[in-house]
Amino acid sequence: MISPPLPLYETERLASLYRLAVLDTPGEERFDRITRLASRALGVPIALVSLVDANRQWFKSCVGLEASETGRDISFCGHAILGQDTFVIPDTLLDPRFADNPLVTGEPHIRFYAGQPLADLDGLNFGTLCIIDQQPREFSESDRQTLRDLGTWAAQELNVVQINQAVQTVRESEARTQALLEELRDQKEFTSNLLQHSAVATVVINADHQVMLWNQAVEDLTGVKAQAVLGTNRHWSAFYPQPRLTLADIIVDQIYQELSGLYSNYYQLPRSDRNALHAEGWYCNLNGKDRYLVFDAQPVFDRESKLVAAVTTMQDYTDRKLAQEEIQNQRDFAQQVMNTMGQGLAVTNAAGAFEYVNPAFAHMLNYSAESLVGQSSYTLVAAEDAALARQASERRLSGETTLIEVRLRRSDDSLVDVLISGVPRGRAGKGAGTISVITDLTERKKVERLKTEFISTVSHELRTPLTSIRGSLGLVTGGLVGEIPAEARAMIEIAHKNSERLVRLINDILDIEKIASGKMEFQLRPLELLPLIETALAANRSYATQYGVTFELLETTRPDVQVQADPDRLTQVITNLLSNAAKFSFPGGTVRLTVEPQGEGVRVSVSDNGPGIAPEFQNQIFQRFAQADASSTRQQGGTGLGLSISKAIIESMNGTLGFQTVLGQGTTFYFDLPCLVFPPQVETIRSTAAEVPLLSRRVLVCEDDQDVALLLSMMLGAVGVESDLAYNAAQARQLLTDNPQRYAAMTLDLMLPDEDGLSLLRDLRERTGGLNLPVIVVSAKAQLGRREFKGASVGVLDWIDKPIDQERLVTALRQAFWPTRRDKPLILHIEDDPDNMQVVRGMLVNLVDLAEASSLREAKQRLQEQSFDLILLDQELLDGQGLDLLLYLSSGLDQWVPVVVFSAQEVDREISNLVAATLVKSRTSDQDLINTIRALVRSEPQLLD
Repeated sequence: MISPPLPLYETERLASLYRLAVLDTPGEERFDRITRLASRALGVPIALVSLVDANRQWFKSCVGLEASETGRDISFCGHAILGQDTFVIPDTLLDPRFADNPLVTGEPHIRFYAGQPLADLDGLNFGTLCIIDQQPREFSESDRQTLRDLGTWAAQELNVVQINQAVQTVRESEARTQALLEELRDQKEFTSNLLQHSAVATVVINADHQVMLWNQAVEDLTGVKAQAVLGTNRHWSAFYPQPRLTLADIIVDQIYQELSGLYSNYYQLPRSDRNALHAEGWYCNLNGKDRYLVFDAQPVFDRESKLVAAVTTMQDYTDRKLAQEEIQNQRDFAQQVMNTMGQGLAVTNAAGAFEYVNPAFAHMLNYSAESLVGQSSYTLVAAEDAALARQASERRLSGETTLIEVRLRRSDDSLVDVLISGVPRGRAGKGAGTISVITDLTERKKVERLKTEFISTVSHELRTPLTSIRGSLGLVTGGLVGEIPAEARAMIEIAHKNSERLVRLINDILDIEKIASGKMEFQLRPLELLPLIETALAANRSYATQYGVTFELLETTRPDVQVQADPDRLTQVITNLLSNAAKFSFPGGTVRLTVEPQGEGVRVSVSDNGPGIAPEFQNQIFQRFAQADASSTRQQGGTGLGLSISKAIIESMNGTLGFQTVLGQGTTFYFDLPCLVFPPQVETIRSTAAEVPLLSRRVLVCEDDQDVALLLSMMLGAVGVESDLAYNAAQARQLLTDNPQRYAAMTLDLMLPDEDGLSLLRDLRERTGGLNLPVIVVSAKAQLGRREFKGASVGVLDWIDKPIDQERLVTALRQAFWPTRRDKPLILHIEDDPDNMQVVRGMLVNLVDLAEASSLREAKQRLQEQSFDLILLDQELLDGQGLDLLLYLSSGLDQWVPVVVFSAQEVDREISNLVAATLVKSRTSDQDLINTIRALVRSEPQLLD
């Protein structure tokens, strides 16, 4: 027995068979009718429609045989499909290929076999129509013709599925239409009608290049009517001005080598051993419009695999192409912008690796853009900023936009300060990555440093002469030089009033700069609100008199209300509200100031009877330099900075500032602050150093400006204090060396001609044995000096800016001249840094008795041994968190003890609510600490007689 070999195109043949979708399907009458007719017409007992797959022959229809399939290796049909003609074996026993075949030697004992191959539309044989007899026999030409006719019938029935699939593809696809034109009589008219009315433009030419189909969609696309081209070979004329080959012509003539010369954008699609073609491009003035067309052309074969036609479908992709080009143009433009923009731009994936960086960013870090792509962005971040960068990245991946300032590492390991504005890529929470704009802050920080230095210099150069002018005029008007003529007094008072106005202007300009840079400092401490308000009212009554206005403080239900605030800054806000109300009130009017409860806080309101605020200006009222344009308003003058500064100050003290206005009736500005509530057994001490009389002591005035030095001397003399003058650091150092016990205090300017005032102060403190001389800094750089000196300013009673506040100066001197006290409160200071402990000890030596503990364990032991009037507590200790002591205090002590947190770190608001006060070491002056403790301890210090 010889098993049948595989056909040459076995893969394509099996694919064609499987596309029929007939294998292993139930029997069908249309095939049974053919096998019954073959059995009767040719007089044989067995007739089969057999399909040969990879391993078997399976019978779609069977007459005279029980089996439904046999193995391909013993099949007769496997031999029959190798050719195109009828395969006949008159006597199997005489044929060596089949003599010992089990189908011959056993059931069904085949002695005669004739099989007609069944082919698909491409001529690939997938099975046979065969007849079998148990007796050898002759097979005439008439018999052969009968079997061929029946086989053609069976093949047509099998190919109906493939034909229907091709027709369905034409109906459903708008991108591509494939027409199969078969010479089957029962399908030709249907297929022609289908293509004619298709929405896809379709042209069919025959083997002679004559147009057989030019459907309505082609007419609509090209403007060429079918009657102009049907039956001709002028199908090119609809697309080209001169004769040339179309894709259909190339397929018909099988001259694919011509493609490259005719089309620039084309490709071939393999189909069996022939090709379908695809091409696309622009066509000018096609039916009055430039169009971008996409062509697909395919060959059509008859059942003998002869090429008989070519079908071309075409689609108008003009709008799509223009949209694609526009998108590409936008991409090119965006790429150009990104490549040329001055700021850095980086795109990272979800893992933080760079996918794109622009040249500006690469240049910023001295890398090439190519070397950064694929690198983790985190490797460029300075170690100290790595946590901040990763946190920001996580926020962006969850959908947030972030703005952070970090330092990045250049290729030479130097660091550059940058501002990174990052936005998430894609939809929020999808983790696609980040798009970041990176701004080099080197120049900005340089400018900020120059700006700070400039402002510092200008502040000094403005305030120093203004101090002399304002102070001298104040002393003259105060009668220090005796009586002056009325006419001269009027002029001097005008000069003094305008010097005060100039002071406010300079302070406003400097304050708004501090707010903008975030450098305005606040010395928050517990204070009683009403005494501060009363003082502010008294200080501004003379200002109100200029406008013919009076101030009135209404009764309050909480005369003892306390707030956590900076007294100077809060006075500044109240002064601004009062002066504004006075300016905008009508002459003879009354400005009313009220203090009333507001929830858990207090509301301070200042109401005038002026014209009110115009609606169009109300949303600008708190903006910088904001002023209404009405002439009645402009006549009042001012910088337009006061309310903006006041709002920033109140918000920095955890409050809010707002207003209510009625046109023609007046305006009320108000601010709300949270109240401090202490347990009833704690008595708040209201006495201050201002109540203590000055003794006759001598003060060393160190000031380089002779006018200001003289002014200070006169101010001190006005309250009975003598002074010596030093105009530079060398003179001051010499006077202190020659007469170490001569001076009870010293005033110090920070901008001396021969040495920085801070250096002089450090030198005094570091001398052998120490020099505990109380110092009052009086300088245009007072606040800047306070920040630089931080917590090391032992014995610095106050930092007073120029122009000099005489009342504040006298208050500081009284503090310096206090004698030793009796019956001092006992405070427990918990601090693990011995230097800080020594500093606090020096500050509080004359105010309280001090016990010290350097750990939580030691602190708990002292608390068990004795009671204390106050606890001064650091956050970070060697054996734990100082704040852990709060839990012990709430559960382990019978008596409530006020706690002041005095630490280098900020304290959370939740913790702040549990203690009496919180002070940050770097932002707390010595005087602030002293005042806070004085306000909280139970007994008031008693002065010696």
